[in-house]
Amino acid sequence: MRRAGKAVICAMGFAAVAAPAQSPAATPSDWPSFRQTDADKSGAISMDEARRVQGLGDRFADYDRNTDGQLSRSEFEAAKRTSANRGATHGATEQSR
Repeated sequence: MRRAGKAVICAMGFAAVAAPAQSPAATPSDWPSFRQTDADKSGAISMDEARRVQGLGDRFADYDRNTDGQLSRSEFEAAKRTSANRGATHGATEQSR
C-alpha cells in the first residue's frame, strides 16, 4: 500500500510538470504585423498563415469580408481593430462583475 501511494504521488507530480503551460490569450496588439504574417509575401494572408496567429485563424471567415479565402491588408487591419474592441468590451464586462 505504501509503495502504491508513492507511485500515485510521483505520477501526480510528473503530470504537473509535463502539462503544457497555458499561455494567456493573444490580444491584437500582440499580433505580428501584416508583413510578418504574410510569410510567403503574396500580399495577402492565407488561412495557413492566419492559423499561426492566436485569435486570427479561428475567426478567419469573419474577417474575410469579400470571401476570397485570404485577408488583404485592410481586412487584417480591420480584424485587429474589431478584436481589440471586442477585447476591451469583454474586459470591461468582466471587471464590472
